[in-house]
Amino acid sequence: MTPLHVKKGIALLAIAFTAFHAAQAQEKEETPDTTKNKEQVEVITIPMNTGRMEVRIYASDDTTQKGGDDDKSSKPELRKFWSGYDFGFNGYMTASGATTMPTGSEGFEINQGKSLYMGFNFYELGIPIYKHNVVLLTGLGIDYNNYRFKNNYSPFGTPDSSGKYLERDYEQNRLKTFYATMPLMLGLDFSKPDKKGFHVAAGVVGGVRIGSYTKEKYNEGNDVIKTNTRGEHDLNPFRLSAQARVGYGDFTVFASYALTEMFRENTGKPELYPFNFGISFGG
Repeated sequence: MTPLHVKKGIALLAIAFTAFHAAQAQEKEETPDTTKNKEQVEVITIPMNTGRMEVRIYASDDTTQKGGDDDKSSKPELRKFWSGYDFGFNGYMTASGATTMPTGSEGFEINQGKSLYMGFNFYELGIPIYKHNVVLLTGLGIDYNNYRFKNNYSPFGTPDSSGKYLERDYEQNRLKTFYATMPLMLGLDFSKPDKKGFHVAAGVVGGVRIGSYTKEKYNEGNDVIKTNTRGEHDLNPFRLSAQARVGYGDFTVFASYALTEMFRENTGKPELYPFNFGISFGG
């Protein structure tokens, strides 16, 4: 190869190298900066033999990552089947299902319209089984039963030798009981997310008696006598009831029937099974 050919080759290489760098510079100027609208979080500088290399880290624009806020907000909230305030009426039935007391137990006849029930269901835990539609639930509460006796003698008094109870001119003649409660129910919610719909829950409610007393107020001559007698009154310390709750939207009705006897056996008290029913607020 002659010196002329060598010189021409070097000149061509120089021209090609210059054109390549010019094209690279032009391409860099025309390429839009796709990161200029992103928030720069961190720059990492790595030393190289011929200089340095910068690694720039930017915040991601992806807001649909699994577990993000949008993902959480898309999950419908579970309905509260149990928690809230129950208000209604209570009573009891005999083993045959009658509300009329048998002979010898007439003192337990109650005034149904004045025998009020209240339930304070202050805690509920729901475990979803299928989406928000099928829920296993439990919780804690306290219920208050107020049985107002109908006749003018107390069934908890002491009878005379003939078996008759002392009659009084009663203004109040009541038995009040308090139980700590815990439900175990299956709840079905047929409503769509954020929509009103039909819902139902059914199961059992366990109870432990935490208090009871009789309240009497009667006239004796010109005097008004008031007495509150605290005690067990032969009540069963434990109770198990079947309960159903049915509603639409925020409106719920409920009914319970005890599966265990109200009083302990062999105490001279009749075989009675308490019930209650009413409406629920706040569930």
